[in-house]
Amino acid sequence: MESGSVEILEVLSMSIHQCDARRAERVSLGVPVFIFIQPGPGKVKHKSQMLDVSWLGTKLKTAVTVLPGQTVVIQPAQNHLGFVARGRVVWTNRSVLGVDFFNPLPTDCWSLGARP
Repeated sequence: MESGSVEILEVLSMSIHQCDARRAERVSLGVPVFIFIQPGPGKVKHKSQMLDVSWLGTKLKTAVTVLPGQTVVIQPAQNHLGFVARGRVVWTNRSVLGVDFFNPLPTDCWSLGARP
Protein backbone atom coordinates (compact mmCIF):
# COMPACT_ATOMS: atom_id res chain seq x y z
CA MET A 1 0.00 0.00 0.00
CA GLU A 2 1.35 3.43 -0.90
CA SER A 3 2.04 5.99 1.84
CA GLY A 4 -0.64 8.31 0.38
CA SER A 5 -3.26 5.56 0.77
CA VAL A 6 -2.22 4.95 4.38
CA GLU A 7 -2.56 8.66 5.15
CA ILE A 8 -6.05 8.75 3.60
CA LEU A 9 -7.11 5.73 5.66
CA GLU A 10 -5.81 7.40 8.84
CA VAL A 11 -7.75 10.59 8.08
CA LEU A 12 -10.93 8.60 7.37
CA SER A 13 -10.51 6.66 10.60
CA MET A 14 -10.10 9.88 12.59
CA SER A 15 -13.19 11.40 10.91
CA ILE A 16 -15.32 8.37 11.75
CA HIS A 17 -14.15 8.50 15.38
CA GLN A 18 -15.00 12.21 15.61
CA CYS A 19 -18.52 11.54 14.26
CA ASP A 20 -19.12 9.09 17.11
CA ALA A 21 -18.10 11.63 19.77
CA ARG A 22 -20.87 13.45 21.66
CA ARG A 23 -21.21 17.17 21.19
CA ALA A 24 -21.21 17.65 24.98
CA GLU A 25 -20.56 15.51 28.05
CA ARG A 26 -23.71 13.94 29.48
CA VAL A 27 -24.54 13.54 33.16
CA SER A 28 -26.81 10.68 34.29
CA LEU A 29 -29.61 11.97 36.50
CA GLY A 30 -32.82 9.95 36.60
CA VAL A 31 -34.86 12.86 37.98
CA PRO A 32 -38.62 13.34 37.53
CA VAL A 33 -39.71 16.14 35.19
CA PHE A 34 -42.88 17.30 33.49
CA ILE A 35 -43.05 17.95 29.76
CA PHE A 36 -45.51 20.18 27.97
CA ILE A 37 -45.89 19.51 24.24
CA GLN A 38 -46.27 22.58 22.02
CA PRO A 39 -48.43 23.37 20.25
CA GLY A 40 -50.91 21.58 22.42
CA PRO A 41 -54.28 21.97 24.09
CA GLY A 42 -53.72 24.24 27.09
CA LYS A 43 -51.10 23.43 29.69
CA VAL A 44 -51.26 19.63 29.86
CA LYS A 45 -48.25 18.30 31.73
CA HIS A 46 -46.97 14.80 31.22
CA LYS A 47 -44.88 12.94 33.81
CA SER A 48 -41.47 12.01 32.46
CA GLN A 49 -38.02 11.10 33.68
CA MET A 50 -34.80 12.85 32.68
CA LEU A 51 -32.36 10.02 32.07
CA ASP A 52 -29.35 12.17 31.28
CA VAL A 53 -28.55 15.76 30.42
CA SER A 54 -25.83 17.91 28.88
CA TRP A 55 -25.74 21.66 28.49
CA LEU A 56 -27.05 21.17 24.92
CA GLY A 57 -29.92 18.74 25.51
CA THR A 58 -31.42 15.81 27.34
CA LYS A 59 -32.71 12.26 27.02
CA LEU A 60 -36.19 11.71 28.45
CA LYS A 61 -38.37 8.69 29.14
CA THR A 62 -42.10 9.33 28.82
CA ALA A 63 -45.37 7.48 28.18
CA VAL A 64 -46.74 10.17 25.86
CA THR A 65 -46.19 10.09 22.09
CA VAL A 66 -43.90 12.87 20.91
CA LEU A 67 -42.61 13.24 17.36
CA PRO A 68 -39.29 14.55 16.06
CA GLY A 69 -39.58 18.25 15.28
CA GLN A 70 -42.08 18.98 18.06
CA THR A 71 -41.28 21.60 20.67
CA VAL A 72 -41.42 20.62 24.33
CA VAL A 73 -41.13 22.58 27.55
CA ILE A 74 -39.36 20.68 30.33
CA GLN A 75 -39.92 21.53 34.00
CA PRO A 76 -38.37 19.82 37.02
CA ALA A 77 -41.08 18.03 39.04
CA GLN A 78 -39.91 19.89 42.17
CA ASN A 79 -39.45 23.26 40.53
CA HIS A 80 -38.57 25.38 43.56
CA LEU A 81 -36.10 27.37 41.44
CA GLY A 82 -38.85 28.31 38.97
CA PHE A 83 -37.14 27.50 35.68
CA VAL A 84 -38.11 25.60 32.56
CA ALA A 85 -36.26 24.68 29.37
CA ARG A 86 -37.63 24.70 25.84
CA GLY A 87 -36.29 22.43 23.16
CA ARG A 88 -36.93 20.50 19.98
CA VAL A 89 -37.35 16.73 19.85
CA VAL A 90 -34.60 15.44 17.55
CA TRP A 91 -35.14 11.68 17.86
CA THR A 92 -37.49 9.15 19.43
CA ASN A 93 -37.18 5.44 20.17
CA ARG A 94 -40.37 4.02 21.66
CA SER A 95 -40.73 5.75 25.04
CA VAL A 96 -37.33 7.52 24.97
CA LEU A 97 -36.67 10.81 23.21
CA GLY A 98 -33.79 13.17 22.65
CA VAL A 99 -34.29 16.92 22.99
CA ASP A 100 -31.96 19.73 21.92
CA PHE A 101 -32.37 22.82 24.13
CA PHE A 102 -33.08 26.13 22.36
CA ASN A 103 -30.89 27.87 24.96
CA PRO A 104 -28.01 25.91 26.54
CA LEU A 105 -28.25 25.32 30.30
CA PRO A 106 -25.68 24.25 32.89
CA THR A 107 -26.28 20.62 33.81
CA ASP A 108 -26.31 21.40 37.55
CA CYS A 109 -29.56 23.38 37.07
CA TRP A 110 -31.42 20.09 36.81
CA SER A 111 -30.05 18.48 39.95
CA LEU A 112 -30.64 21.72 41.87
CA GLY A 113 -34.11 22.17 40.45
CA ALA A 114 -35.20 18.61 41.08
CA ARG A 115 -33.97 18.11 44.63
CA PRO A 116 -34.50 20.50 47.55
